[in-house]
Amino acid sequence: MNPTGKSLSVRHVEVLAGLVGGEGADAIAQHLGLTVNTVNTYIQTILRALGVRSREQASAAAVLADLVPLRALGAGWPDVRLSELRQPAEAR
Repeated sequence: MNPTGKSLSVRHVEVLAGLVGGEGADAIAQHLGLTVNTVNTYIQTILRALGVRSREQASAAAVLADLVPLRALGAGWPDVRLSELRQPAEAR
């Protein structure tokens, strides 16, 4: 669940994962087969939905709100969501 409670589409989450991974709009567009303008529109929608003002804040909110797995941060990160790491060991 994102901080504002507004839902994001699957495509929005894909763009958000690119932001979390440090990709720019050009790289995200190429990776997802979209135009740069479309990606920038998605990013603006994501910022409003998450109630943040920057791509960096959106990235942090995405990880903290479990919108993307930690793997989105890059190679070497586990393919789990942050909440899974917060669970007590006996609950895992």
